[in-house]
Amino acid sequence: MGCASSREKYEKADITATECKVKEEFKVLPGVKPLKSATTFEIQSHIFRIREDMDIKGSDGTVHAKLLGKLLSLRDRQTLASASGKKMLTLIRKILTFKPAFYFYTYTPNFEGQESTEKDGDEPLYKFALLQSIFLSLPPRWEYSLFTTSNDTCEKVADLSAMCTFMYAKGSMYDLTGSPLMRLTQKNLVKGSEKGAAGFYDVEVSAGMDPMQALAVAIAAPQTLEN
Repeated sequence: MGCASSREKYEKADITATECKVKEEFKVLPGVKPLKSATTFEIQSHIFRIREDMDIKGSDGTVHAKLLGKLLSLRDRQTLASASGKKMLTLIRKILTFKPAFYFYTYTPNFEGQESTEKDGDEPLYKFALLQSIFLSLPPRWEYSLFTTSNDTCEKVADLSAMCTFMYAKGSMYDLTGSPLMRLTQKNLVKGSEKGAAGFYDVEVSAGMDPMQALAVAIAAPQTLEN
């Protein structure tokens, strides 16, 4: 996939005109309801550089989720929680690899008999998904896969591709049938924040999509590009 193809995918990802048909293989997180209508979330780009707690808001300013960062985590561990603070997903970066990736873990098993392979303090964590970059792809591309029957193998359910651009990061996510699920757009810097210039990402998510998964992908993908 080259620059022209990635640009076409981004520009054709009309999130408001489509509806993601949630299929059995595209599992929704326990306790999360698919979006009833297309929704735009706003994420501060500080998330990608410093690890601190931050609210994730909708375009109307309503808090929809929280990112609980861990400044001292050697494995770049972050937790995505609901607006009320309930932990939903923990993101752990896969290190020492040629294919940068994040594993997503839930706090309840995702299939019968699933064993915990990580912990958040004393709480067991269970493999849920893997976001992995495609080696040497230009522009950058990722595969999103779910663990549905085994901790050793996962099944790809979506593709994410960045758009060639010299200014601000842009990307789109599609399921395997070609339906757009999400569009990520970096916006202009805003001056005058407490930390100086603050950048933001708009995350447009289609109706029928699990918003927590979309946000987790939007948070993790740019970090796989960091040194």
